[in-house]
Amino acid sequence: MYTLETENFYLSLNPKTCPEDLPFPVNTAMDIKVTSYNFSARAVIDTDAKRLAAFALDLNKMYKNLQGSARLEETYGLHSFIEFEAVGRGHITVKGDIYTTAAYQYSQRLCFENEIDQSYLKDFTAALLADFEKYARD
Repeated sequence: MYTLETENFYLSLNPKTCPEDLPFPVNTAMDIKVTSYNFSARAVIDTDAKRLAAFALDLNKMYKNLQGSARLEETYGLHSFIEFEAVGRGHITVKGDIYTTAAYQYSQRLCFENEIDQSYLKDFTAALLADFEKYARD
């Protein structure tokens, strides 16, 4: 599990990649938990290990250069996403749109935006990159 936490923001990503499904466009089920200023959501999105690898590489580049962005979007379905964007002076905007329809067939949605200091990305980015960089080479 990969966790990023500040006083007003919490994000956890818990991906489960199925090695036998790697040739397919959806091979990773990822549990996402977000709390932004006391609003929260939890959903499972379907994605791809290569998308996670690209996201980790973009996030690492953004962390090091303090410019650019990194976005992870659900492959199919409702296209839930999380995006990090460098906005200057070591500040990173985190925003997203998380959907779920698992709650007794009722739809739930959380659109969020928050700002964090780049220093919160160090461990989050390093752990994600260490586990998923190998999929970028495949």
